[in-house]
Amino acid sequence: MVGVEKNARVAVEPVDTILVHGSIRRTLADFRRAGFAVDPGDILQSFLDAVGARGTLLLPLFLRPGFPLTSGIPRQK
Repeated sequence: MVGVEKNARVAVEPVDTILVHGSIRRTLADFRRAGFAVDPGDILQSFLDAVGARGTLLLPLFLRPGFPLTSGIPRQK
């Protein structure tokens, strides 16, 4: 898993449920400063690999004010 080496205190098992909350920009910048060539897909895949097919990965979605889902505007079909 990308980043496990950075923080060895994290132990994710293949059946765990984990909540990932943080700034992807900061995470990418940290990895790039450490010499890793990663993109958001690499980080996501590392978490998916860690929890496995029986685990659960939760990613909260926080939308900016004015984003259509937060303003009650019906989606255009």
